[in-house]
Amino acid sequence: MTVDSATQLTTWTDSALERAVLDTVALDVPWPVVEQFASLVRLSGSPEERRAVDILTGHLDAWGIPYHLHEPECLISIPLAASVRDDAPPGASYRAKTSAMSVSTDGHEITGELVYVPGGGGTNAGDVISASVDLGDVDVAGKIVVTEGMPFPGKVAAVGAAGALAGIFVNPGEAIHES
Repeated sequence: MTVDSATQLTTWTDSALERAVLDTVALDVPWPVVEQFASLVRLSGSPEERRAVDILTGHLDAWGIPYHLHEPECLISIPLAASVRDDAPPGASYRAKTSAMSVSTDGHEITGELVYVPGGGGTNAGDVISASVDLGDVDVAGKIVVTEGMPFPGKVAAVGAAGALAGIFVNPGEAIHES
């Protein structure tokens, strides 16, 4: 597709056709689907994910809309549990979320000296995902790095490449982000 044809596609208008399509849109089918999805925890590979697929394909079947359902074998990661514990005061524990594809500890705690490294981020969405963390001259080998921001791949890779035992990525608010 050329720039000219893309421009023609994105600038095309037909008010009468647009109105005719909008007049046929109703919420009687999509809203119940939204409500059903809101009650499902659709983790990849789970029975509830399959239920969600069945809901959508059931509608397509009923409407006679042809489709092809792809079912690839995927390598996924669904971390089960994580926490950060501090011995001062003794037994203080904080909610945490493990990043997808992190190394499993098989239930064993990782302990080590904490090293704070100020977080940095990109200025746009592309930068945020690939942004690293500037460890500077800080020796983090065998230590646990504490920094701000989401555990995006660039940051996790930098912390791991520097020999850190682990990384704790602190985010604002009470909600734990799925990233």
